[in-house]
Amino acid sequence: MRGSDINTMVNELLRRVNDNMRRIRLIEERLRNVEVRLNAFERDLISFEKEMNKKSGDIDHAIKLIEDKMINIETDIIELRKEIKKLAKVSDIEEMKRYIELISPVTTRYVTKKEVEEMIKEKIEELLEEEQGGLVR
Repeated sequence: MRGSDINTMVNELLRRVNDNMRRIRLIEERLRNVEVRLNAFERDLISFEKEMNKKSGDIDHAIKLIEDKMINIETDIIELRKEIKKLAKVSDIEEMKRYIELISPVTTRYVTKKEVEEMIKEKIEELLEEEQGGLVR
């Protein structure tokens, strides 16, 4: 082998080594880019998970509040039912109204002793007139 052949072979080897080095650098650069994107993805995923855990906790808290309110409403309904049973019925109120109207001094007129005496006197006079009218005929 001659020196020029060796030089050509060495040059070819150097070119191939340089080409391979360039390819390795490109692969390393791509790998770094993938790592950066993967790290960003992991950060986003962790952030998303934290946010979902917080929202889940908020929802659990809201559900607990709603459950407590429902229990309070059920208790209030039970108490209202008890109070409603104690209330007077319409028929009871109507009966009381009639009774009050019956004994009310505003709507009922009481007669005085003098008025009773006059009514008796008038009735006696009517009866006497009827008897006398029946005798005259």
